[in-house]
Amino acid sequence: MKQIWQQIIRREWGIVFKRKKSCGFFMCVYPFVVMGVLLAIFSAQVLDKIPLGVVDNSQGYYSHELTRALKSNRFLDPRPFPTVAAAKKALEQGRIYGVLAVDETYDKDLLKHTGAQLNAWINNEYLLVGGNLTKGILSVVGYLQSKYQRSALAGLGVPPAMLESFAAPLQVSENILYNPGMNYIYFLGLGLLPAVLQLFVCMSVCYALLWDVKTRRVKGLRFGFRYHPYIVSAGRVGFYVGGYFAIFVLLLGMIILFFKTPVEGSLLRTLCGGAAFIYLTACTGLLIAGCTNNLRFSLSICAIYAAPAFAYFGVSFPVQSMPLLARVWAELMSGTHLNRIFVNELLRGSNAGGTWLEIGFMLAVGTLFFILGTKGYARWVKHDKYLGPQL
Repeated sequence: MKQIWQQIIRREWGIVFKRKKSCGFFMCVYPFVVMGVLLAIFSAQVLDKIPLGVVDNSQGYYSHELTRALKSNRFLDPRPFPTVAAAKKALEQGRIYGVLAVDETYDKDLLKHTGAQLNAWINNEYLLVGGNLTKGILSVVGYLQSKYQRSALAGLGVPPAMLESFAAPLQVSENILYNPGMNYIYFLGLGLLPAVLQLFVCMSVCYALLWDVKTRRVKGLRFGFRYHPYIVSAGRVGFYVGGYFAIFVLLLGMIILFFKTPVEGSLLRTLCGGAAFIYLTACTGLLIAGCTNNLRFSLSICAIYAAPAFAYFGVSFPVQSMPLLARVWAELMSGTHLNRIFVNELLRGSNAGGTWLEIGFMLAVGTLFFILGTKGYARWVKHDKYLGPQL
């Protein structure tokens, strides 16, 4: 068995790095290029200082206090505009992402305790931008509102010790878990890693297996597939599992070291999850090759399977809220389970039982795919009629 695997590994090495050097580039270089480009997009890590147009029609003490509070908020970058029309035009042009207009009677209404009016327009075209902009405005308004309420109650003779309970009888102590800084590298970066590798691993395995069939080079393995099909398949798939696991470790290390992603749980369990993820993805490629025996068609299936995967991982939309068919599709994707392991181990650090469950699921499904894929692929190898044309 050892000699068979050594022969297969040398053979796969020759295919990837000698006969088809483009495969070596596709396997060892291109994932870093794609991941690097994607991470560069999110290199700011935290979406703050969002341009906000401010129209101060009051020009009084309280409206200036509002402007100062807006400037001190981490999410906002207030920019003055003379009129609402000018601010809305800038909003339509994409130069700012929101408009906050202060009424002419803002200061007078606050002094008379009749309630002042603010008008806001938010561009919610970009989900993160709109959410952080709204959060920043509400935070500033809430702070000033509480301050003015305490001042008004003090003027009515309420004792200082009771001001807080009168101004805000119901108080919320906000504790944001796992990602308090709204650092979107934590969820987008960790979601992109399985999305990228799921595509590359699946296509690499499919291409290597069916390129051999198309060029009839697989005839050299016919004896092995006839008498030891699972051993030969394990050697061929194992070569790509080992190679891509090394790439996975390097990419994960890049995210942790360069983007300061926390590791609250076990890095060992995370690596075990990565190995199970690559194993399941490689076995999925073997299953596709075993079912199609058509190089172009199989690569198209890999693209259909893996390209839109990010939308199903539960990164931007919870899997539990998806329709039934979408949830089933998400559960069949290896990246969904790896993303859960990332959340469990890197961000939460408190769900070891869930991590082992995800790993066990990927190993079980991967083994099933391995058995079915080997049976199908061995059928193409054993008979000349399934091989490509004589070259």
